[in-house]
Amino acid sequence: MKLTFLSAFLLLFLCFESNAQQYDLQAYQLLTSNPSGFRTYLINNPDVEINLKGAPLNGADLSNMQLDHVNLSYAKLEGANLKESNLNHANLIGANIKNANFSRTTLEYADFSKANATGAIFKDAVFKNTEITYLLIQLENQLMQAIITSQGTVIPATK
Repeated sequence: MKLTFLSAFLLLFLCFESNAQQYDLQAYQLLTSNPSGFRTYLINNPDVEINLKGAPLNGADLSNMQLDHVNLSYAKLEGANLKESNLNHANLIGANIKNANFSRTTLEYADFSKANATGAIFKDAVFKNTEITYLLIQLENQLMQAIITSQGTVIPATK
């Protein structure tokens, strides 16, 4: 079989794409089927680094979890609840955290580079040495688009 440049490129792209979505299937299944069991596993194994890179976790309840050192890069966390969790040293590069709840979450040394944070909630979250430059740009753009009054009425922003 003769391999053309295009087919070689396509094959290379498919290999890269499939590798980009790999995550620890056992950890993912435990998290999605038994969140309390996952919490216990994390507490009993604090030195284990969990790989959930690219995992589909939209709407997942990850509240009150010890997720230190977890790899959530490129994970799909749209609408997920991470309230009161610890994500110290967590990798959230390129993650989709749109409308996710990070209220009262501890985020020391976490990395949000290239994350989609549209509508994400960070009320009373603790940031310390966290890469939030990209996050701040998105949140600033949201604030520039609308001014919210104390009654909750959205007024289009004027520039």
